Amino acid sequence: MATAIHASKLGNVGPGTRVLVTGAGGGVGMHTIQYLKSLGAYVISITSPGKADLVAKFSDETITDREFSRKVRDVDVVLENVGAATINESLKTLRREGTLILIGNTEGEEIRLARPALTVMREHRIIGSAAYTRGGEILKTVELLHKGVVKPIYKTYSFRDVNQAYNDLLNQKVLGRAVLVF
Repeated sequence: MATAIHASKLGNVGPGTRVLVTGAGGGVGMHTIQYLKSLGAYVISITSPGKADLVAKFSDETITDREFSRKVRDVDVVLENVGAATINESLKTLRREGTLILIGNTEGEEIRLARPALTVMREHRIIGSAAYTRGGEILKTVELLHKGVVKPIYKTYSFRDVNQAYNDLLNQKVLGRAVLVF
């Protein structure tokens, strides 16, 4: 949650901002889209087909197509949770002078811009987001959870089922976070 708050501040997200969220079915993504909606943003979520129905409950639009830039245009801000696998599609969706906030790079692959001229000519801003700050963003997270503005989305596993949890995460069978309990 605090990651979403920090990234949204960097992107100056507010009421009416059109925001694209990649990896929307993951732990950061599910909580990010809820937080963005609480700000009054228009949220377009990119997720896997298996998570689309649940993600759609929180989003204005939900898209599963890997070539999502054919369907999405002129967003103000992209919150890029996935990284190398989606960044080039994400950049195509940005309006002139739009901002991409790079939050994660899930597969650890080198990020390469396929069409750097697109970013240059549209004067895109690409900003890295280093998680959150200890002060206000953590406190804001606790406040939003306490008030029920954001609902925690997770699946629990016993500690002895850690391998199953890991396997489910790898196979995109977990909506939100996987939580180990003793």
